[in-house]
Amino acid sequence: MRTTLSRTLIALVVATGISLPVGAEEAMEHLTTKSLDAATPSRAYVADLAISHIADGRLHIVDAASGTYLGMVTTGYLGQFITTPDRKELLVSAGYYSRLDKGDRADVLQIYDLSNLKLKGEIALTTKRAQALPYRGLLQTSADGQRVYVQNATPATSVSVVDLASRHILSEVQTPGCWAIFPSSVDHSRFSTLCGDGTLLTIGLDEHGTPVSQLRSKKFFDADNDAVFIHGEKVGNSYFFISFKGVLHQINLEGDTPVIVGTWPLATAVGASPGWRPGGYGPLAINATTGMIYLTMHAHGKEGSHKTPAQEIWEFDLASKKLLRRGHANGEVSIAVSHSGPALLVGIDAASASLHTYDGINLKLKKSMKPVGDMPVQVELQ
Repeated sequence: MRTTLSRTLIALVVATGISLPVGAEEAMEHLTTKSLDAATPSRAYVADLAISHIADGRLHIVDAASGTYLGMVTTGYLGQFITTPDRKELLVSAGYYSRLDKGDRADVLQIYDLSNLKLKGEIALTTKRAQALPYRGLLQTSADGQRVYVQNATPATSVSVVDLASRHILSEVQTPGCWAIFPSSVDHSRFSTLCGDGTLLTIGLDEHGTPVSQLRSKKFFDADNDAVFIHGEKVGNSYFFISFKGVLHQINLEGDTPVIVGTWPLATAVGASPGWRPGGYGPLAINATTGMIYLTMHAHGKEGSHKTPAQEIWEFDLASKKLLRRGHANGEVSIAVSHSGPALLVGIDAASASLHTYDGINLKLKKSMKPVGDMPVQVELQ
């Protein structure tokens, strides 16, 4: 195809009477690719909803510290992504239609080599795969990276358990009334899911992916009065969830039964302002190394304002839950923080398709990239 295109271009140039430099044809016919440099803590993965051509989603890979664009892979119609625990492979659950936006549907789990972004293979998924905005909890791996958990919705909810070694689906686990996947940090055969009755359900699996235990936590939130965002931050054996009114919940998932560790009202901490609430799609980030919590906040919060982009970013101490500082934001709907190297906080402004990089210590803006895709809505750091 390259040869045909280059010859066509040369024919057009000749037809117009423009002279080509010596060796131009040879130069156009020799295209090359290069491997990615070794990943650093500032490598960011930006999921692009591509709302104006949603059947052709993208995942952009950039260096948030330098503002360098590194590469891109396609994610099809409302795809999800995650890197394997060893950071050697990129997994993308994608959907495609035979006639772009209609026709026969095919869903696959694509496996990319993270050193060069080459497709290594793919695993057929069922067409129950959830077609949803990119969220971290809709595609996850087990603690050892051997299994992949894929969120399904028909709209009945279930989770497909995929074995990476044999490259086939082991099982489909029914999870009625529950959504998103939060794998155990210590047991590769266990994951949890957040349920509408205000609990977390932990499901234990055998070697065939068949459920052998299903145990719930006590109720820790009220979906009618103060629901929690579906985004969960993992620190050790615990996951943290923030509510629409700014209440932080910590749930320990080390054992078979989820255990409520504590609940803290961050939005009303000393130094906060009345009426401020978290907003966006991924409004919470926690640096497990420094013990800092970051929240995207907006003023005049009310019922239905939970998707409002950030006007400020608030930083809390994880140990004391004290508000340390408030910084100016730039319309972020999702944030992520580095866990090694220089403390970096990155955020996505979907409206302007911008990636903003902040100093994770003083919340000062260091760099902005624009545009990064068409409508980015999720960002993750290496």
